[in-house]
Amino acid sequence: MSIPTVQDLAPTLLNFREEVLKGLTQPQKTFLPQFLFHDERGSDLFNQICELDEYYQTRSEKGILRDNSQEIAEYLGEKCLLIE
Repeated sequence: MSIPTVQDLAPTLLNFREEVLKGLTQPQKTFLPQFLFHDERGSDLFNQICELDEYYQTRSEKGILRDNSQEIAEYLGEKCLLIE
C-alpha cells in the first residue's frame, strides 16, 4: 500500500520559486515536480508514458550527455554554466 502524498495543484509563485531553487541548489540536480505542469490525472498519465519503451527522449538525452560530457565541457569552456 502506497502512502498518499499531498500536492498543491494551484501553487503560488512563491511555491514555484521554492521548488525551482530546491532542485537547482542540490549537488545532484532534480527535475521540477510534475504538479507544476500537470493536474493529478495528467501527472499520472505522464508517469505511465515515461515507463513505456517508446518514450526514449529522456534516456537518449542522458546517454548523449553521459557519452559526450567531456567534449561538451571542452567546447563550452571554463566560464560557462550549462543549465538543462
